[in-house]
Amino acid sequence: MSKPEKKVSKKTSIDLDEDTLRLLAELQKGFGVSTNAAVYKKALKLAYYMVNAADKDHGVVVENARNHQKERLILNS
Repeated sequence: MSKPEKKVSKKTSIDLDEDTLRLLAELQKGFGVSTNAAVYKKALKLAYYMVNAADKDHGVVVENARNHQKERLILNS
């Protein structure tokens, strides 16, 4: 029987301006989470997905679920 894998965790701190703190608070509501760490994790997963879904020009198309409008985002700009 193999040993269960240990989760590696590292604490880090960053300085954030007021605009970024407001954005984090909005994203907590939008993501339905209660911590900044949870926002970072979800945002990183989303960024990872988008990078892997991008075309050769680093573009992805996002469709608004409410009004079905599509917008092409360029990830390197």
